[in-house]
Amino acid sequence: MAASDNQAAPLFERLYVQNQVLPGASALPGFNAVDTARDNGNRSLVTAPNGNFVVTVNTDPTQGNAGFVGTFYHFGSTDQGITPTALRRESTIAGQEQETFSSNGIDNAGNITYTATIKNPSAPPTRFGSLWENDTLIFRHGDAITTGPLAGNFFASASGAYRSPTGISNWISSYSDTSLGASTGSALFRSTTNFDVLLKSGDMIGTEGTIVSESGAILANIRWSDSGNNYITEVDLEAGFTATEDLLVINGQPATTPSGAVIRKGNAVSAIDGGLSGETWDLSGLYDINNTGDFIFSAFNDGVVNDSVLALNGAIIHRENEVVDGVSLSGQVQGVAINDIGDIAYVWNDTLFINDQVIAGLGTLVDTNADGVGDTPITNQALGQIEITNLPAAGGDLPVVYLGLDVGGLTSQIRLIPAFADFDDDDDIDGRDFLIWQRGYGTGTSRAEGDANWDGLVDESDLAIWQARYGQTAPGGTLSGVLVRVPEPTSLSIILVALVCLGIYRGQLHATLQI
Repeated sequence: MAASDNQAAPLFERLYVQNQVLPGASALPGFNAVDTARDNGNRSLVTAPNGNFVVTVNTDPTQGNAGFVGTFYHFGSTDQGITPTALRRESTIAGQEQETFSSNGIDNAGNITYTATIKNPSAPPTRFGSLWENDTLIFRHGDAITTGPLAGNFFASASGAYRSPTGISNWISSYSDTSLGASTGSALFRSTTNFDVLLKSGDMIGTEGTIVSESGAILANIRWSDSGNNYITEVDLEAGFTATEDLLVINGQPATTPSGAVIRKGNAVSAIDGGLSGETWDLSGLYDINNTGDFIFSAFNDGVVNDSVLALNGAIIHRENEVVDGVSLSGQVQGVAINDIGDIAYVWNDTLFINDQVIAGLGTLVDTNADGVGDTPITNQALGQIEITNLPAAGGDLPVVYLGLDVGGLTSQIRLIPAFADFDDDDDIDGRDFLIWQRGYGTGTSRAEGDANWDGLVDESDLAIWQARYGQTAPGGTLSGVLVRVPEPTSLSIILVALVCLGIYRGQLHATLQI
């Protein structure tokens, strides 16, 4: 979904902002007026294929920024991204007092899997790691692993939570051979029913070596493709008695370059893969993968001067001090993402690029008051939190992208405004939606009246979005939902008759419909 030269300027909307209460938070149990978003209060944001999303937000600036202070919320959408709102506040559930939220995932139905820290009333330890599905505690530190390959061991920490579109939980946990004992390994689990194990300490990764038997051996920053069929992470391999080496892993196997070389800390980067003389890999912990197995990552390599690089499928595509779309790349890559359409997004030099085109940077105006006009500048993209979707943004050919950054000097969550043409909310875009647009033309101001691009007007631009998305599930549904289908002649005939009756069949619309 490449950006076109003649598309409308992309418009970002702000979803929440530092020092203000999250939208919808006041309706949640336990809400306190001091629960306002904190400086650098953003945590990782994840999306589901149908547009649902969730992000963890730390609130209550009066508590500072250290330790377990402040109050944590889940913020997001369970209606396909249409209504971002506070979804959950940390609370006491069945006697378990939550203190923090950390990693999280959401499915197409709006259910959330997440990790949380809970208090231990009979310390030590003073706090337990735990895994939850909505309001149900799955396990806490010290609980027995009752089934699966690691049955007989005990859960310790919990991190890297993810939920597949169909509702299967995945997470990383260290484990021990006694309850609350010292960690003896780390594992990537799937399913809160079967406790299946996808990856664990002691596993041989190709011919590279075994994963070390310690907590944190599998990096918590694990990334999953939209469908949940592919994952990418880093693991620590044994390298002598005390040393470890980082290895990039895809679905339990070593990630490789086009030349067939393994992407591992200290391995040489060949010229075939874009390397320079003496250059060796040194991974940065930033990577992403899509459903077809394409992957993107950044590295801060050793042995060269311009050592910050961006790689696609193992080949270096950009290097520090290159110029991309007029911007000189300096410093380290701040965020990377890839979707299933093949779009790549990255933040570098405080600039957002999509498919090597500059989309936003310092000074780009963000719509902060929902009037359809950018009004407040981006002042810092150093947070680098980025998520790219398969769903179309309003006003052009870009996908919806989420960013955590500073707007007007305040920590914010923003996104490219999504284009929605399912005006009747029946999960498809069809003739009934056109009739809603027709009735709202010239007078409507909301999506329910035919406003697809959120500009407060129902006009020809909304018709163009409907026409481009005709026949899709909404606002993306299955993967095939992102493919454009041309209306059948019968449908077009009906539409044109209606347009003539409206008195708006002009050359502009004729060009838009491309008959």
